Amino acid sequence: MTGHRGSALTLVLALTTLFAAAGSAAPRRPVTVDVALGDFEIHLSAGAVAPGPVDFRVENRGNVDHDFEVDGTKTRPLAHGRRQTLTVDLTRIGAYRFESDLAGQAQLGMTGLLHVERTVASVTPPSTRSRITLAPVLTG
Repeated sequence: MTGHRGSALTLVLALTTLFAAAGSAAPRRPVTVDVALGDFEIHLSAGAVAPGPVDFRVENRGNVDHDFEVDGTKTRPLAHGRRQTLTVDLTRIGAYRFESDLAGQAQLGMTGLLHVERTVASVTPPSTRSRITLAPVLTG
């Protein structure tokens, strides 16, 4: 009878170790998405990502201040040439809206969708552009 107890104890210990190892899998490293902000446009380097953490490396290439917001997390207002990285955990499968929410910028076209998919297919990276064309001003 002692042999059966020893075998059962060994089995229990082996299963406990197996389940503990499966539950403590290393956290997934963030995927990087580059974000270029321009005057009333946003360009992302990826159109879709897998669920999990995403590092958004944001740079303002425009002449006026812009920010970048996705899933309730946003950068500070960025002046021309300024950068900021946001890490956002996008766990829900589906589309996430991104935008610059400084006064009127989303309404001028600085908004779009990033897709989170289990199997990331080739999705064209989103680019947004203002629906308004600014005319050059002639001086003097």
